[in-house]
Amino acid sequence: MIPKKRFILSASFPRINGLPMFRHIESTRHGTVDVVRILERRLVDEAPLDDLREEIGQVVGAHLGTHLLLDLGNVEFLSSAMLDTLCQFYRRIHAAGGQVRLCGMKPSIAEVFRTTNLDRLFPIHADVEEALTNF
Repeated sequence: MIPKKRFILSASFPRINGLPMFRHIESTRHGTVDVVRILERRLVDEAPLDDLREEIGQVVGAHLGTHLLLDLGNVEFLSSAMLDTLCQFYRRIHAAGGQVRLCGMKPSIAEVFRTTNLDRLFPIHADVEEALTNF
């Protein structure tokens, strides 16, 4: 059995003006929604996935109980490990009363979500603006 990762705020994470500086994501806040744009194109290798989990985990941990919108517009390929990570974030945020939505997917990525039936778990929107109006 693979142990579940815990997502915590890291005091050692690089900061600019007290705000976390990320390498794999861009994060903005719109009311009670954290919008996280994933910058990586291929989400397959374990080391970058670990970094990505940590970065998204910091955003989620800072505002637990609010909503998360993941913009997957840059993503061209993702592994089953990344799908599992998204499900872990979903469970964590949903348990705290929040929602997780996805947007900006390329057709090939949207097909992965349809094939795995994850489109039933995650509401999928065309873009950030459309998703924000549906929270």
